[in-house]
Amino acid sequence: MKLLHVFLLFAFIYGSLCDEFTHRYKANEDVIIWVNKVGPYYNPQETYMYHALPYCRTEDAKIQSRMEGLGEALQGYELRQSGYKIQFGAGLVKKSLCTIDRLSEADAEVFELAIKNQYWYELFCDDLPIWGMVGDVSEKDPNMAYIYTCLLYTSPSPRDRQKSR
Repeated sequence: MKLLHVFLLFAFIYGSLCDEFTHRYKANEDVIIWVNKVGPYYNPQETYMYHALPYCRTEDAKIQSRMEGLGEALQGYELRQSGYKIQFGAGLVKKSLCTIDRLSEADAEVFELAIKNQYWYELFCDDLPIWGMVGDVSEKDPNMAYIYTCLLYTSPSPRDRQKSR
């Protein structure tokens, strides 16, 4: 009976140590991309939820939040699932996540203000941050703002986390 209690204790401890931070991906397993926040580059304390900007949302985007630890709560993370479809180890082809035929005038003004204030965005993939700029102002015409519509991410394919011998 005592041996059973020891076994159950170790099984409980081992099971409680396994979470998304210790997870090892298998081939073609879904990798969740979390959207976090946007804000002006020169004032990193001023941040807003990612979808405060009128980015299009994929059909698969859920309003599901990720559990926050103390550090994430203190840093003001607002992690939400993005709906981006990425499989571990699978090559990606260029594809549209969503389309917007034409921005409304109000949405265009929101993006223009964000670009002129050099807004950045933050995403997370496997607890690693991904930062990018929302857009840029034309060098020839400072009144012309461009939205970056193509997101290009490169990630190395990690081998198993074994120590080399």
